[in-house]
Amino acid sequence: MKVMIMRHGEAEAIALSDGERPLTAEGINEVTQVAELVAEEYSVSKVLASPLLRAQQTASLMAAGLNLAGVETLDELAPDHKPESVFKVLADVEAEVLLLVSHMPLVDQLAGWLLDGTRKSPITFPTATVAVLHTEHLAPGVAELERVFLAPS
Repeated sequence: MKVMIMRHGEAEAIALSDGERPLTAEGINEVTQVAELVAEEYSVSKVLASPLLRAQQTASLMAAGLNLAGVETLDELAPDHKPESVFKVLADVEAEVLLLVSHMPLVDQLAGWLLDGTRKSPITFPTATVAVLHTEHLAPGVAELERVFLAPS
């Protein structure tokens, strides 16, 4: 199984609430470019996203770029959740290549938890970054980093 962990694209700094912050024009551009790069190398099976607007927009752009029908919302991908709760929910999800769209600090914690069982990843996650991890099962410290996609500057 491959788990792709993605931080949302660049978002507006101010909105009525944090959950309503939309992507900026630059954020839309960087996500669109990353979707093209990912599509060249991977066939994603499923996209799951945080319920916050910027993650939903990012996931929708990625799904469109990957020729997928839609996005599923997973409340556990909101930034205040813990990696253990995310992977507990994902235990029953069947997907060969799974894309998770979330936020800092959770993307860092998800990658760290899978890679070495800690909550600090060796990967940095600027906006629109996708880390591709290969793992046989969702457990701490069992994944291997396969690839990182960054938005072209």
